[in-house]
Amino acid sequence: GVPTQIFSIPTGLTTLYIKQGVNWIPQQMFKNCSNIKSVKMANSVRHVQSEAFSGCSGIETLTLNDSLTIIDTKAFYGCKGITTLTIPKFTERIENAAFFDCEGLKSLKVNDTKYPLQIKSEAFFYCNNLEEVTLGNNVSTIDTMAFASTAVKSITIPASTTKIGACVFLNTNLQALTVDPENSVYDSRENCNAIVLTKDNKLIEATPVTTIPEGIKTIGSYAFAMQPITEVVIPNSVEDIEQEAFYGCAILNKLSLGTSLASIGENAFFACNNITEINALATLPPACFDNTFTSTTYDKATLYVPEAAKDDYAVASVWKNFKTQVAVLGVDGVEAVEDAVEIARYDIYGRQLTQPTQGINIIKLSDGKTLKVVVK
Repeated sequence: GVPTQIFSIPTGLTTLYIKQGVNWIPQQMFKNCSNIKSVKMANSVRHVQSEAFSGCSGIETLTLNDSLTIIDTKAFYGCKGITTLTIPKFTERIENAAFFDCEGLKSLKVNDTKYPLQIKSEAFFYCNNLEEVTLGNNVSTIDTMAFASTAVKSITIPASTTKIGACVFLNTNLQALTVDPENSVYDSRENCNAIVLTKDNKLIEATPVTTIPEGIKTIGSYAFAMQPITEVVIPNSVEDIEQEAFYGCAILNKLSLGTSLASIGENAFFACNNITEINALATLPPACFDNTFTSTTYDKATLYVPEAAKDDYAVASVWKNFKTQVAVLGVDGVEAVEDAVEIARYDIYGRQLTQPTQGINIIKLSDGKTLKVVVK
């Protein structure tokens, strides 16, 4: 391999121009040269090797040449002074952690590339001031945690993207997540602010403002992990919630599980320490693991179950651990209870309803009592 720093770097060097004829910048070549403020490369440079500029915290201006093909692992790791970045049209790979912890980076533009572009794991992880991200056509891969712990608020997944890893936008507080309608692998149906694997009807990436559409069959691993959400409604079409799907949703308070839910994976609601209400609508208790919920949830949360299934939940593995279980009526409406009549109806979020609506309905009666019913 090429030895680290093959010549002594002058301490006074602030502007660096990689001249024509140089094809690659060797690994660790300028590592920790914090005095460098500006980097520009001639068009002959095809490859910036691993850690070539790692720790160059003084770089403020980075101009990548049009012919650059590979930005290797940790190539610009910890270059905290870079504020804007444009990825050129011939780039094919942005490798793992290439721009990890570039905390000054605010704007990223990925040009339409000539060849499929792979954005590898943690490529922009912990760029915690990165707000604007534009992904051009021909981005084929966005790998695990590529944009985790950034400040991105809005992003569109291009039609060309055919592989998306887990936790791509973990801890970002995204407010708008869409998929190009021409994408044949993923979609964001019904303006759900999420990414859905189309052929499997599997929601794989969510945001704090995601609404899970009816028709979704599976909530994927880590889909909602660490999201700042307070309430979740799982529609009746969902059959499986995979492991860690809602891991670490620290302020999650209310949870409604649909009628078709059959299984909930390990740690699916682990470290969700503030759940106080679970509405389980399935008449057959979903299969769970001992660590599906945090142990304190069994003490703090009230579990509401269908009247017809109360005995089954009381003895079912995991579900039997809930200290407070309440059976609710499974009817389409409420007739008079003794001499009392219905005077108002609400959903589980306190919004008034004008008619019976599928899911949990809260009924206020004329005698001052309140009922919860399941409308099927």
